[in-house]
Amino acid sequence: MGGLKSGAQAVREPLHDKTPSRARPHQQMAPTIPTGSYLLRNQTTGLVVQYNGQGKFELAERDEILHREQQTFWVEPLPEYQFSSSGDVAYTLSQIGMGTVETQVMEIYQGSCDRMAPIGRYRMHGHLTALWKFIRLEDRKDGEFYYILNSNSGFVLEGGISPTTKAEESDQFGQGDEPGEPGEPAEPEDETYLYQVKLESDAPAQIWEFVIPMTPVPVGWLQIKNVSTSHVLSHTYAYSPPRLINQQLPPVGTSNYRETWDTQWTLICALALGRDKSYKGRYMIKNRLTGCLLVTTSDANSLKQEDISGVTVMDGGDALAFELDAQNNWRIRDRERGTLLGEAPASTSVGGNRVEANSKELDPTRSWRLVPMKDIDATTFVPEGGFLPVYAGKSVYSTPKP
Repeated sequence: MGGLKSGAQAVREPLHDKTPSRARPHQQMAPTIPTGSYLLRNQTTGLVVQYNGQGKFELAERDEILHREQQTFWVEPLPEYQFSSSGDVAYTLSQIGMGTVETQVMEIYQGSCDRMAPIGRYRMHGHLTALWKFIRLEDRKDGEFYYILNSNSGFVLEGGISPTTKAEESDQFGQGDEPGEPGEPAEPEDETYLYQVKLESDAPAQIWEFVIPMTPVPVGWLQIKNVSTSHVLSHTYAYSPPRLINQQLPPVGTSNYRETWDTQWTLICALALGRDKSYKGRYMIKNRLTGCLLVTTSDANSLKQEDISGVTVMDGGDALAFELDAQNNWRIRDRERGTLLGEAPASTSVGGNRVEANSKELDPTRSWRLVPMKDIDATTFVPEGGFLPVYAGKSVYSTPKP
C-alpha cells in the first residue's frame, strides 16, 4: 500500500458523498482522551496512521508489533489547557520512540493552511500547526469517536483509500496469443490518502478512534521503580549518571509538566533505531527530560569508581532485554554480559542511589516495576480554579542491604 504522493497527485477527492446532509451532533469536550499512548484508527478503512519515514504520515494496516514506533502516538493536553473549564483543550500528538533528544510531533506538513495539505512530522517547536483539538461525536453509542481538528488551520484529518490504476507497459498485441487480441487489464491498486479538509457532517472518512496499542512491553512514558526500595529512576543532567530517588509523595502536577520529566522513561525498539535483526526483542531506555539513552557498559577511562562499575547515560544507548518474573515484575538484562540492572545497596551518592549492572544473581534490588504515567497521574491532586499545580519535594535515602 503506497504512501502519500507529492504534488498534484496528492490531490484526490475524498471518497465520501459531498451532498449536504443533516448535521451530526457533536461537541468539543474538556479532556476526554486520557493522557497515554494510542493508535489513530480511521473509521472508514480500519487503517491506522503510520509514519512513512519520509517526513509524512500515511494510512497502513495495524501492526504495533512490527511498526511500534511508527504507529503509536503519545497524546496529552498542554498544561495551560488541561484544567480549562471552557472545554477548549489543545493536545499534542507525538511519537516518542526516537533516538534523538527532540520529540517528534504530528503537524500539518510545512505549516500549510491549504485544503488537502498532507500531514507531516517534525520536532516539537511550539507552533499552532502541531496542536490539535478533539471533537467527540455525542450521538455514537457504539464507541468513542472523534474528529481531529488542527488548531492553526481549522481543518480536520481525513483519511481513506482512493482506487487507482497503474498503467503497465506491454507490446502492441497485449497479452493475448494472437495479434490484435487484447491483453488483460491492469489490476487496480489501492492508494491511501491522509490530509486536512473542512469538517463535514456524516463524513466517515473524517472520524477517528483512539485505540490502545497491544505490545510485549509497555509503550509510552513510564516510571521505572525498584521493587525492593520503591525508589524511582531519575535523570536530570546529560553529563551526570542516572540516580534512584525516593519520592515520598507523588508529584502534585501531572506527567505533562516538565518538572516531572526527570523520572519519565520510554522503551524504544532497538530495530527502530537501526540495530540489526540480532537485536530483535530488545529495547533502548530513553529519559524524557534529557533525551539521553541508558547504557550499561563500563567506562574504563573514567576517574570515578562508580562510573567504572555502574551505569551512565549518553547517546547511543545499549539494547536491553525485558523479562517478566512470576510476580509480574520486570528484569532488565544486558544480554551480552548476562548482568541485571539493579540498585546499588547502601549507596550514599549525592543526588540519589547508584544504578549498577554488574551481577547475574536474582535479587529484589534487581527487579523493577514499569508504572505507566497514567497510573501516576491518577494519584495527583487536580487544582481547583485552573491554578497551576505545586510540586511535592523529593528526598533521597540510602538503599538498605537486602
